[in-house]
Amino acid sequence: MDLFSRLDCLYLFKEGGFFGWHSCTIVSERKSNCASSGKHNYALRNELHNHLCNNLAWTIWHALFGRIPFHTLLIHLLLWSNVQAKMNVLADYSRSKNQWRFNAEEIAKSPSVRQGLTPAQEAWTRVRGSMFITRCGTTLQLPPETIQVAKVFLNRFYMRNSIKTYNYHDISPACLFIAIKLSDTYRKLRDVIQVCAKKAAKNDNLDVSEGSKDFLVWKNNILFFEEIVLEALCFDLDIELPHPIALHLLKEWNAPKEMAKSVYNYCHDAMSTTIPLQHSTRTIAAAAIYAADKDQEKSCLKPNWWMDLGVSESSLKYLSKHIKVSQDEKAYRQFIDQQYTKK
Repeated sequence: MDLFSRLDCLYLFKEGGFFGWHSCTIVSERKSNCASSGKHNYALRNELHNHLCNNLAWTIWHALFGRIPFHTLLIHLLLWSNVQAKMNVLADYSRSKNQWRFNAEEIAKSPSVRQGLTPAQEAWTRVRGSMFITRCGTTLQLPPETIQVAKVFLNRFYMRNSIKTYNYHDISPACLFIAIKLSDTYRKLRDVIQVCAKKAAKNDNLDVSEGSKDFLVWKNNILFFEEIVLEALCFDLDIELPHPIALHLLKEWNAPKEMAKSVYNYCHDAMSTTIPLQHSTRTIAAAAIYAADKDQEKSCLKPNWWMDLGVSESSLKYLSKHIKVSQDEKAYRQFIDQQYTKK
């Protein structure tokens, strides 16, 4: 494969890449909460474009004064035009509305299933990866929104790659690190490494001091798999979460405040499953409300409220059960096996 066909936006994030930028510094320096604002892709492409133009201007200036060879300028021009073209392709692809929406048949034929895992094994491994993200994120004192975004990244990644090829202990920290860079609550790579290493070893007293062998292994892994994840996601990092919709509906319907916590937790659990890959955030929000309402001794909502949202009660029954059993391995495996057997 020739040089220019290999060049894409990934080089812009790579430490020591053609333009000398450190891994994801553009993203890490952005302090706005892009994941929740829904403006990430547009803003990020603008920043990449500005950095490209500034670097090109610097190269032209030094070439005019003979400080760098003319052929270096030519190479930079070729690289610049090629990266611009690649960015446009990725931008067009990421705008596809159906890029991350899959039906049950497509999920049942995911890369992991095609490589020999059963749907139940794959589904539970996704949950285990999500639980690992939750443990690490909680220890890092990250907001739940950041943890949920990382879970969605993990589930999307495994629709294009196999769990047999990429272990969740490698992918989960990378997804969490990317989600952290998109949030207002930034954490240093050192902190992420130390927490993930301890949680993976199930030993909070593990020595993962900077410069140690374990520290360097985890550092290299996170930075390496960060690139793998970004490429698999096509740099489409815009995630819409269901809990803002759910909480808004509860407030609009004057539901009891104590119900909100239960709804929030169900939204959080839903992100550990393949539900976000199959349903809209509005449907997930409705399923969380339905599950929380069924936990009450007496319904707090008006009859047939789901009809206002355009969702059938049968769908909500299925989704609420899916969410509730997702945190218990035996029950979840049985649930997935039953769904797969029916098909």
